Amino acid sequence: MGATLWYLENGQPAQETDLEGIRAKLKDISVPYWLSLISPGEEDLAWLGQTWGFHPLTLEDCRNFNPRPKLEEYTGYFFLVLHEVSLRRDRAEARDLQFYFSQNYLITVQRGESLALAGTSERGVDLSRGVDFLLYRFMSQIVEDYFVIIGTMDELIEQVEEQVLAKPGRRVLRRIFDLRQNLVSLLRLAAPFREILHVFNSHDYPFIQTDHQVYFRDVYNSLVFIHEMIETQRDLTGGALEAYMSSVSNNLNEVLKRLTLIATIFMPISFIASFWGMNLRLLPVGEDWVALLTVALIVVLPLGMLAWFRARGWA
Repeated sequence: MGATLWYLENGQPAQETDLEGIRAKLKDISVPYWLSLISPGEEDLAWLGQTWGFHPLTLEDCRNFNPRPKLEEYTGYFFLVLHEVSLRRDRAEARDLQFYFSQNYLITVQRGESLALAGTSERGVDLSRGVDFLLYRFMSQIVEDYFVIIGTMDELIEQVEEQVLAKPGRRVLRRIFDLRQNLVSLLRLAAPFREILHVFNSHDYPFIQTDHQVYFRDVYNSLVFIHEMIETQRDLTGGALEAYMSSVSNNLNEVLKRLTLIATIFMPISFIASFWGMNLRLLPVGEDWVALLTVALIVVLPLGMLAWFRARGWA
């Protein structure tokens, strides 16, 4: 397990990365702190439960993947599950992050390195404004990742729309369905995340300072915009799917029309060839003019029919 403790010492930010040093420091710490745990094992989770008295159900959530963001209130602390999202090979991937937070501490549990938490810590951990402001910064970073993905999805949708008009095929259809699946996955994460921020803004919690509520409100407004953008993009992919089906249907109609024209043009040729090929004694099959007439009809009739079809707008 990797662990890092950020805290204030004489008003200045400090950190501890040695696990034994962290445990010793936590015994008498009285200042706001952030404890980050990466890939904790069973013993580490048991230590969390024993040291802070966290509910076993929350520890179970730290062991397993949580497909949906949620906020739960317990005696003396809150438990929050959020997801950071990323695109890999045009597929949306989510990684859940667990947060234990109270008025003077914030504990994060993650499986593997979190880009959102790492990016925030690289810019500097400021606990002088309280752990609620640090939680806001984490949420803001996660929301920024949503904006990046939405921008990429816009570009992918434009590419698909161009391919639908230029050369529709099975590969384009697969990309449309992949885009819709990604958008549905993002919507399932963004919607409950937005509800969590709505709860933060509509209740007076002791761990959120009054001056910091405006920051959480800003994150909420960003999530409302993200939700609307995802809905719009899902409508665009639906329109691309309809355009694909219409294009395929039009191409099929064109193919059938050409085949019908070809069959219609060859009908008189087949009739003439079969008629003069009959072994009838009354027909002057031995005369030269009959052969010339047959060839002329075979050439003139198809050309005349084709000209007539074009004049009617059928070809």
